[in-house]
Amino acid sequence: MKTEGNKNKPEKNKNSLICIDITSEVNVIKNIELIIFDIDGVLTDGTISISETKLQSKSLKLRDLDYLNLMKREGYKIAAITGESGKITEYFQEKIHWDYFREGCKEKKSALIEACHLLHVEPQNTCYVGDGIYDLAALKVAGIAACPSD
Repeated sequence: MKTEGNKNKPEKNKNSLICIDITSEVNVIKNIELIIFDIDGVLTDGTISISETKLQSKSLKLRDLDYLNLMKREGYKIAAITGESGKITEYFQEKIHWDYFREGCKEKKSALIEACHLLHVEPQNTCYVGDGIYDLAALKVAGIAACPSD
């Protein structure tokens, strides 16, 4: 439990996740205009199934696609920046009406800055959701950095 003296200090919960009291960050959350997602490991579960004929498949939850569409209806701009390319990314590009979509990109910080420029959004008014080493630089530039709990 946090005390008044350590109100804004991160603390670890029983699952070893770092928890931060975001009540002091409400203004940052209010200013978010653009939400950027990595795909593999964020919108998919990060696993690859390979058949005997070497076909690859990945899993996603349809409710995640529903939430992306809900964010659009609520007025947020949404973007995807992924290091992957191929049939899976084509599927995501077709299913969601992205404001910005970039595949095959390992320089995600540069892509975030490009998306902000094209969409007229300041980087501090973005939320970036990523899960891997290629996401680190973009996570540091975004107003809010987030990653899946796994």
